[in-house]
Amino acid sequence: MKQALSFALLVLLLVIPLSATAAEAYGTLTLVQVRRAGFLEEVKKGGSQVVVERDGERIPAERGMTIDEGDILVTERGSCVLTTPEGWRVSVGEGTRLEVRTTWVQRLGTAIYRVRESFGVRVERVEVLVEGTVFRVTWDGENGEVAVTEGVVRVRGEDGGDTLVHAGERAAFTGASAAGAQPLTASDRADLADQEHQLASANGGFRSRAGRLRIGLGGGFSIAQERTWGTAQLRARIRLIGPLWANVSGGLLLRPLAPEDPRLALAIPLVFGLQRTADLPGGVTGTIGGSLDLLVGERCVEPVACERVVSAEPGGTLDLGLGFLIGERLAISTEARFGAGLRREYGEAFQLNPDAVVAPRLDLSVWLEVRL
Repeated sequence: MKQALSFALLVLLLVIPLSATAAEAYGTLTLVQVRRAGFLEEVKKGGSQVVVERDGERIPAERGMTIDEGDILVTERGSCVLTTPEGWRVSVGEGTRLEVRTTWVQRLGTAIYRVRESFGVRVERVEVLVEGTVFRVTWDGENGEVAVTEGVVRVRGEDGGDTLVHAGERAAFTGASAAGAQPLTASDRADLADQEHQLASANGGFRSRAGRLRIGLGGGFSIAQERTWGTAQLRARIRLIGPLWANVSGGLLLRPLAPEDPRLALAIPLVFGLQRTADLPGGVTGTIGGSLDLLVGERCVEPVACERVVSAEPGGTLDLGLGFLIGERLAISTEARFGAGLRREYGEAFQLNPDAVVAPRLDLSVWLEVRL
């Protein structure tokens, strides 16, 4: 009897801590993204851009990670999605600090809450109370806003006054009180839906096709051996893995037939390159890489009659670029390519075997890219 009682007591002692630990689990991170090359991209680990603060430690957020009550989700240039067993989903935007509790504490940034039961969010001394709804809370440290797309939200200030915000409405608030509800415009509703889709849907990622292809249209000029050429090109950029991209481009180039011949001829520049992208301050994207190219076009083989032949001239360049986002899927960039190319110089008289000259090159271009 004593042995059975001792065994039961031991089991009880083991079960109680396990149950307490399990009760602390709030949900799971089902998506972690970081900003690369100007776009949010799905990753397995958030590194320093998406972290979980737990017991004074900063732990890189990881897809599939269990989030406990009391954890703090911190995003810098990244986002994450927390899903609970009840089916709740909280999409945490960039630059956000959000404490997971029975009543969530949002200290900074943007979060979109999709919940089905009683739920609360506290921002400073303002409390947002809901009963099954979809809403977004933004807070910059001084001013905030609640925007509701489904259900009803009650915004309660420090003075005890309540503001009801229904679906299709928004309400601004400060750290202590809330203003009256105002209707959302059609543009506001579309922007909110786009933001939730961007934060809650996987973008890019090594195993995802999203965000892996960009099509660009570019134009510029090239300088080589004191000759200036005008170019127009079409480019496809494909993300291989992480920030590493491959690009293939082709187009048309106008150049003189010969050094002293003012007539122009068309040539076709074909380029294959590899580039690494990096995010810079102010929403700017930087690229560095290298390219191999082949210039195929007509050349004069002698200066009098200008007998033409098709010439293929290989080359290589170091590529540097800066890009700026001008829309959700649209970017503009400038690119400089420094390198050299092998040219055939036929001279002032016909030569059966023309001289091969290594010519320095500088290409400058502007690109407009669409992300598919």
